[in-house]
Amino acid sequence: MHKKYYLISFALIFSLVSLYADKSSSWSLQKDQRSFDSTIRSSSYKMGDSINSHPALKIKEKHFYPPLQDSSLYFPLTRTKPSSVTLSTDQGIIRIVLPAAGGAGTARLIVPPDMTVQSMTLPLSQDFSRNPLSDISIESSADTSGYSEGGESRITLSLDSPEDYILSLGALEADGQELSIVLDNREAIGIVNGTGEKFTLQGFDGRRRFQFPLAADKHSQLVFTSPSGLDYLKFEAVDIPPFPTPLARSGEQILYRPLSEWRNRDFEVYSWSSFPEILIFDLLDYDVQNRFFRRLAFFVEKKGFKGQLLTNAELKGRHAWNAHDYRPSDLAEFFNLVEERNFTIYPEEALLRNLLIRQGILIQKKDGSLAPGTGAVLSISRESSDALRYRFFVHEASHGIYFTNFEYREFVRKLWESLDSRDREMWRFFLGWYGYDPEDEDLMINEFQAYLLQQRTAAAPGYFEPRMTSLAGRYPVQRPVLERGTGPGSAGFQVWAEVLEDWIFEKWGFKAGNFFPLHKELH
Repeated sequence: MHKKYYLISFALIFSLVSLYADKSSSWSLQKDQRSFDSTIRSSSYKMGDSINSHPALKIKEKHFYPPLQDSSLYFPLTRTKPSSVTLSTDQGIIRIVLPAAGGAGTARLIVPPDMTVQSMTLPLSQDFSRNPLSDISIESSADTSGYSEGGESRITLSLDSPEDYILSLGALEADGQELSIVLDNREAIGIVNGTGEKFTLQGFDGRRRFQFPLAADKHSQLVFTSPSGLDYLKFEAVDIPPFPTPLARSGEQILYRPLSEWRNRDFEVYSWSSFPEILIFDLLDYDVQNRFFRRLAFFVEKKGFKGQLLTNAELKGRHAWNAHDYRPSDLAEFFNLVEERNFTIYPEEALLRNLLIRQGILIQKKDGSLAPGTGAVLSISRESSDALRYRFFVHEASHGIYFTNFEYREFVRKLWESLDSRDREMWRFFLGWYGYDPEDEDLMINEFQAYLLQQRTAAAPGYFEPRMTSLAGRYPVQRPVLERGTGPGSAGFQVWAEVLEDWIFEKWGFKAGNFFPLHKELH
């Protein structure tokens, strides 16, 4: 071995707290912002007060444990058995065995300044961090096929340039697995998979998770391109769950996933990657959707039917909605009444009940009754056109956010209460005409925000004005109120939509009419 290999120094750092100690089958790469503010949220390092200052700062502030040091690699150690890492450098291949920690522990590997690390290969059970990302000279790796020792699967990370990050998946089994990725990117980044499909991920100051199916050839890779570099990257190979356990997917992945990839002929079940507690059903057509959700729709929100369990005969010929959304409390009330009355329901509704319990949206108590859990359930149908599916997804997803986020609910409620009473009357009549119960105040507030967010803010007046004009012509008694949403008054819809958009963009990076931060390029 070249004598320079011995210049690599190796130290174990044990601490009382290890943020990665209980995680497995994953590793992460993190870029430090050289910000030592005590509220920093993206660091994997324990922080403490210090009278010392980092060389990059002119003031005395906070410091990290382990300390920040350029050209250093940090590996949280596994508890039970040794693990290994392979470095591909400009001076050859270096394989290092990391000992078991026994308890919480971190291995620190210091790379000599005259050595270039080209790629790093780790077992799937290994975590990894590096600080700061841009300070080590990284060149393209000649071999990104990955290493495999003792039958263990590996992932290789190669940094082709300061802008490109390449995940090589050559040693993974594609059948039955997919890649789960967590990213924090303040600027938009490009993603290209092994088949040449291109994606754009909008920038946002916060971490987001996405799932990518692995290519069938088992030699795929993902390339991330970002002018300023990624702020945080973590990935792990995860098993594709058996049906009907939900698949984690982003909005566009749900909307445009080929039917041939569904695990069931009539419907597919997802958890929304932006809000994993929100369950989304994509159904083949309205008939299938009706068997799952039509009875619920009449029970929960249909004017003149709320609280009623309609028989299959009574439901025949009735239309519910083209898309659906339900909160845990309404679902619990519905299924408890079904059980109490020994009411006959469709097999699809029974499947829905069981799945909601498994996902924690409903909680089964010792006496067999159901209590509300956390999350929500939404549905869309393939029978809707692509344009409507896009709009329906945003509309229903905004309901899911409303159900699951108290802070957002309170913001929308205050906005609703700030409206002129005549504007609220206009909304009640408009929503009541569509079949919603205008006496249900929370339902009015919920639909108010969903209808405003389902299209771009600039398109809101064009959506609402013709509808208000038509209703004003058909219902002369309500004309004075409905005309508040016509002519110059229709600009109010855009104003309200912009207020909502400002809030959700600051919180989650969403825009009205666009809840799709991960976008696939069609050409």
